[in-house]
Amino acid sequence: MADRKKRTDSSSWGEMKEWVWPSTKTMPEAVKAARLGAGAALVIALVTAAIGAWTWYSGTSLAGLDPWVLVDAVVFAVLALGMRFNSRSAAWLALPLYLFAQISIIYNTGKFANPVMTILLTTFLISGVRGTMAVHRLRALEAGQA
Repeated sequence: MADRKKRTDSSSWGEMKEWVWPSTKTMPEAVKAARLGAGAALVIALVTAAIGAWTWYSGTSLAGLDPWVLVDAVVFAVLALGMRFNSRSAAWLALPLYLFAQISIIYNTGKFANPVMTILLTTFLISGVRGTMAVHRLRALEAGQA
């Protein structure tokens, strides 16, 4: 009975680990990891657009952000699209841009408002980098074998 519980716990941990840190050993896994990063970039774009729209229409600042963050939202939307199509450049640009934005918010406000979301989105963007790099590596291996 105890063995059954152990297997259930370890398999649920394995599923959670795959969700947060997917494997990139095969092409489908690598594409999945790249799309996880693209999804994170899209979430960042949508939240940033919502904040930008709110600051624009209300005329007030939110967490030191102003309507110019709409430019950031467009940039992240373009990067999400690039990551969706396995662009290594988009993945490598999205990660430091997001980290810089978070550091800027912390510097301007003096607060680390939502560390769990920041850590999750950073992890997903790292998965996007891992996935896009793996897709290109696996394509080169397949081309070499053909």
